[in-house]
Amino acid sequence: GEEQCRSCKGTGSRTTGRGAFSTMHTCPVCKGSGRTYKSPCTTCGGSGTVSRTERLAVTVPPGAEEGMLLRAPGVDGHGVIVRIRVASDRFLTRDGADVLCRISISAVKAVLGTNVMLRTLDGRIQLRIPPGTQPGTVFRVKGRGIRGPHGRGDQLVTVDVTIPADPGAEEKALWEQLRAIESRKHGRS
Repeated sequence: GEEQCRSCKGTGSRTTGRGAFSTMHTCPVCKGSGRTYKSPCTTCGGSGTVSRTERLAVTVPPGAEEGMLLRAPGVDGHGVIVRIRVASDRFLTRDGADVLCRISISAVKAVLGTNVMLRTLDGRIQLRIPPGTQPGTVFRVKGRGIRGPHGRGDQLVTVDVTIPADPGAEEKALWEQLRAIESRKHGRS
């Protein structure tokens, strides 16, 4: 049963110091209630709450977002509220129902075109990069985004083109040939 807190004599607060320098604080024994238990529970110390870790199986609906609250059945039959935390990914990021990513290809592949293996939420697919692809081009891969109540989003792939910073002698000679061809093509020497 309950009884009046002996520490604060039922007021719920304690005063420290004297006169103008006295300060009133919430009683640490009864936490401001003014009441304590005659024989507090040994598990919770009379607080009425117990902290413990449980492993739960929770069904997360498609399209769940950061901070979303879900009700899950607890081990003891009581409902448990679960807050969703979405783990980040170094390659894929989310923008609503769409998934965004960036890939890098060489200048040669951008000019001539290529096929690249692309990671999606459903595994790897082959993405065709057409000849003449410019840096910053965004390709839309339909239906590879987040599943939600209104269908499924897309995956948007931004292409970065890498330029060799320090080409070897053979590669540099080929670039020189390309420069000569480009100069003739545009009537410059």
